[in-house]
Amino acid sequence: MKAPYTCYCCEGIGNTNEHAPPKSIYPKQKYLPKGSPDYRKNLITVPSCKKHNNEKSGDDEYLLALFTLSIPEAKIADPMMKKWIEAFKRNDSLAKRIFSKSRKITILTERNSLIIPEQTWAITTEKERIDNVIKSIFRAVYYYDSKYKNKLLGNFTVTTPTFFNQNLFIDFQRNEIHQTLFQAFENPNINKKGPHHDIFFYQIFEEGLEGACVIKMVFYNHLVFFALIV
Repeated sequence: MKAPYTCYCCEGIGNTNEHAPPKSIYPKQKYLPKGSPDYRKNLITVPSCKKHNNEKSGDDEYLLALFTLSIPEAKIADPMMKKWIEAFKRNDSLAKRIFSKSRKITILTERNSLIIPEQTWAITTEKERIDNVIKSIFRAVYYYDSKYKNKLLGNFTVTTPTFFNQNLFIDFQRNEIHQTLFQAFENPNINKKGPHHDIFFYQIFEEGLEGACVIKMVFYNHLVFFALIV
């Protein structure tokens, strides 16, 4: 992209490029099996001022660490975990911050129609930091999708059925609102957008919403977030 675009988060000059989502969520080839795709090619970027490009780098790292602990698919989870083990060896402050608030819990999981109690660890997350990154990504893809014409500068609602409190309930807390949102995006005409859909994609639902819209973002085929824009 070229000037004179403004920042995706404010009306400042967009003199840097912000990756949406952060480039770090895409695993590097060196952590992947031979012959794997280069997940860091053709990524989405949007114009950003220096302040909004740099101020949340620590939050990006924090969210990625939580994502890595939540990815069920081994082909992605294993390479990402290798990266974080190396990072934790270099600087264990992030690991200490995450696991210092962990506790052992019992959850119920369903296997072959049986309800089985299992022991696992629950982590108390810093929701404000997570919101900061997730809302920034929503703002970025909304701006990108409008070809840098429309922005989300005000507040909006974000909800997730599969990240916070993951696995504490068998139905992943898919209440009526989440069920309705999932059903809306079952429409095959709503395209998945973004490169490397097994890592990240987004969709936008606008039909019949009279100027409002819902954006769905999916990370690693599993972690789902919705933004309700009115």
